[in-house]
Amino acid sequence: MEDSSIVLAGKLGIAIVCSAAMFLTIRHPRSFSLTNRQFSFVSLALLLISRMGLFIGLYLILGYEVKADVGHFYFQEGRAVLDGKTVYQDFATSYSPLFPYLIAVILLIWHSAKAIVLAAIIFEFLSLSVWLAVSRRWFDEKTTRIATLLYVTSPIPLLNVGMNGQNQIWVAFLLVISLWLLSRRDTVSGFVQGFSLIAIKALSLLFVPVIWLFAASRFRWLAAFAMLPAFTLLIASYNEINLFFPLQFQAGHFTGGNLPYLTTIFGIDPTEGPARLIFDSITMLALMAVFLRAWSQGVHRDPRNVIHLMTLVMLTFFLTSKKAYTSYLVMSFFVFCISLASHSQGWRALFTFATFGILASLEPSLHFRWMFSGGEKQYLSVLFQETLPEGMVRWKACAFLLWDMALVACYVWYFRLTWRKLLGKHRSDSSE
Repeated sequence: MEDSSIVLAGKLGIAIVCSAAMFLTIRHPRSFSLTNRQFSFVSLALLLISRMGLFIGLYLILGYEVKADVGHFYFQEGRAVLDGKTVYQDFATSYSPLFPYLIAVILLIWHSAKAIVLAAIIFEFLSLSVWLAVSRRWFDEKTTRIATLLYVTSPIPLLNVGMNGQNQIWVAFLLVISLWLLSRRDTVSGFVQGFSLIAIKALSLLFVPVIWLFAASRFRWLAAFAMLPAFTLLIASYNEINLFFPLQFQAGHFTGGNLPYLTTIFGIDPTEGPARLIFDSITMLALMAVFLRAWSQGVHRDPRNVIHLMTLVMLTFFLTSKKAYTSYLVMSFFVFCISLASHSQGWRALFTFATFGILASLEPSLHFRWMFSGGEKQYLSVLFQETLPEGMVRWKACAFLLWDMALVACYVWYFRLTWRKLLGKHRSDSSE
């Protein structure tokens, strides 16, 4: 069996096992008879065992090398910093200006790409500890437990953290800290989210309007948020460093699993010319429309709605953005799990979630293996060519199209479900 087939089979097997674990844990009475402290301990232990088990099995026992973004980019950029090079001047990065320096700190402790994966596992462990507190603050214990079990048993964060060690979980860690501080220490909450912007990646901006809307003092939150980015921009301008390089670089890239990519079946290139401007504009307008509509409906009067609105913003981004790897889900995946657990707890909801987990966790791997030729990912329009590019197989390309359509359908389904929950709850609250 080829290496690519082994990887796909392994990921599929992990996803199926995760789905079985989800059904068993959520439907087991013991999950809801434990005390809060016992449940927190067990869920954190399950998370640590599953992530460390995957890490030890892959990298310490089987001896695999860390690849993907961590091996090819994070590690190399951290080494560049240790060699005395300056970000954006001596080497390029698609991440925030402080990120390579944070990676360098990790490499000082253990000079290996494995250390970065291990750091991601630690961040996830810490994140879940705070997510439990945040969920219990706004939702009942049953919702918190179902959300926690959905998260811990999902293959999406398991593979992204335990195998790939990507920085989405770094964003999630700072996001949950910001939410935990919200309305208690708005200034610190905003400061934490501002640090996320300059320390990890620009995608953390996605959550800024939502958190700002629910802050008790929006002015203080926004002022604190802007402090570090403004200072960083001043320093960069003085040294003639282009802080917007990551955005400019990423603007020409695309991924599967979204509506813009599905339009490539008609020969549209979402990364070039007018199409790029149109798709980018649609993404911005869609995000603004969701945010403003929710604001106009007064959803911010109920602090629990920060979870539902953040889920809607996330789903809007995944539907409309031409570059939205499913691994980005990890940034706010616990938010997504809380939102689902608060209104969908039956067998049908669990089956849909399990299907979504399998689709999302395998989609990037399928894209790179089934729609790849000549060193580049291919558009769906190649299906209409009499001869496919070298290395591509027609049945695999057709299967990938169906896979992406199913993933997009899941996004649409969850968007509709969450939107109805958000507005429905607002209307019922208003009528009381």
